[in-house]
Amino acid sequence: MQQFVILVAIVSAIWLLIWWLIRRGRAEYRLQATALEDIAALSFEEAESRALALLSDENLFRCVEASSKESDLLAPLADGLRRLFERFACVESVRGSRARLARNLIGTSSVQSAFLRIGRGMEGTDSEFEIGVRTKQESIYELYPNESPDPTFGTYRSVYHWILATASEGAEAKKA
Repeated sequence: MQQFVILVAIVSAIWLLIWWLIRRGRAEYRLQATALEDIAALSFEEAESRALALLSDENLFRCVEASSKESDLLAPLADGLRRLFERFACVESVRGSRARLARNLIGTSSVQSAFLRIGRGMEGTDSEFEIGVRTKQESIYELYPNESPDPTFGTYRSVYHWILATASEGAEAKKA
């Protein structure tokens, strides 16, 4: 009888732990989704202004200024992306996914050939991804092998919306 009571107590404790973890995960998902929705609601101009201001924060990003315009390399990019790459050769997040956009990465995506690769994230891990765009379009996509882009977590209206989301992720990583 005593063993039964102990077994019930252990099973109950495990069930409570699982229930708590599921609840916590749902709450974190809702917070992240809400933050991304708020960022997505920003106009292109507002996102660009806020993102450019954040790029000067060395606690969030490491940026390398561009030395030339390299117009041929940037020709397939939309206006917002072209402006960013005319100013910066590389933009790398310091925390979180350690994602980076870089001129030297611009080329056909090795994950999904319909996209141009403009960056990478989580390099050297099982969660490695490419950052891609479609020719002359502003939207940014996180591209994972054998997966379609996720419209909630991984698709952004512009590179500036992506920078804001990445900064938000970096701020969360700092708290953890």
